[in-house]
This record gives sequence, structure tokens and C-alpha cells, in this order.
Amino acid sequence: RCGLLLNRDTNADTMTVRYELWTTLAPYFRERPLTGYGCGAFWTPEHISDISASQGWHVGEAHSSYLDLLLALGVPGLLLLALALTSIWIAARREVILYSSSTFTVAILTFVIFNSLTESAAYAAPELVFLLFWGAAQIIIRPDDRCP
Repeated sequence: RCGLLLNRDTNADTMTVRYELWTTLAPYFRERPLTGYGCGAFWTPEHISDISASQGWHVGEAHSSYLDLLLALGVPGLLLLALALTSIWIAARREVILYSSSTFTVAILTFVIFNSLTESAAYAAPELVFLLFWGAAQIIIRPDDRCP
């Protein structure tokens, strides 16, 4: 129960709780939209304390990988990630259609893309990052007999 309610004692809807958190974080993003605060530099004890006090529960992440990335690296960092994820997903999807391969890569990548909307942990899991790189490498380095 506490996991779903983000350690709150109320029966609030988890998306409502996230929306409240995201609107609280918006002014911080607007302060540094192009550069962000730096990798791992936003969630300082002061920011954690201020944001946690405004939310009524302990907050240590944005509960959205994309918002955390905006706070860390700004719009350019988010655009680069979006470009990379989209490119790999399109290439993997092409492999599925043409060669009936890379289905697992498409599934993992689709999960990561959608899960990252409401969770910050997707890119922190080394196993998941390994699977993404492995799948991308599998698409990029294809056997000669499959080259068009």
C-alpha cells in the first residue's frame, strides 16, 4: 500500500500524487531549461527537504525519468535521449517486420519508454541498460546475409 501511495497515508490516486509533484518541480525546470542542474546535482538535501515538505512525503526523485533528465540535463539532454530511443525503436521494429528478429528488443524498449513516464528507476537498473545496449548492438551489427 505504501509503495502505491508513495509513502503517503492518504488514499490519493497515484497519478494525482505524481501530478502534484510534477507541478511542484516545474519552476525548478524553468530556472534552467537549457542546462539543467547537472547530472545528479538537482536532488540535493535542500531540494529534497523543500520538495518533501511541500508534498507531505519523502521525495527523492521526480517519479518520471524524463522529468529527472530535464532537471539534470535540460531540454538538449531530453531531446538527445528521445532521438536515441526513437531511432533504436524504429530500427528494432524494422528488424521485426523484415527478419522476424529483435522482438525482445522492441518489447524491452517499449516497456522502458512507457515505464519512464511515471518512474525514474528504468535507467538506473544496470540489467535493463545492458539489455537495451545488447539489443541495439544486435540491430546495428547484423550478419552479412541480412544486409539489403
